[in-house]
Amino acid sequence: MMSILRSLAATDPEFVATKRVSAQTLFYRAKRLALALDRLTAALNANRGAPLKIDNELNALRDDVHSSDNFNAARFAEHLRQFRSKL
Repeated sequence: MMSILRSLAATDPEFVATKRVSAQTLFYRAKRLALALDRLTAALNANRGAPLKIDNELNALRDDVHSSDNFNAARFAEHLRQFRSKL
């Protein structure tokens, strides 16, 4: 499961708005990714002796996708890099 978590956390380069990828599409991708990271982290913590210490980074990702109105893909990508660095 840890390899899946690391692979998902390494997707930060994909969060760049282009003519072919709208900000709204990036928001919904980010929202699904934040949920996946949250669930994988919960599963790993439940099955490990020592829990991962990534609560602050995970909370930042959750906050980023709280509302599509103020979603910033670059900020989400930066928070994703911070999350990955703690794994």
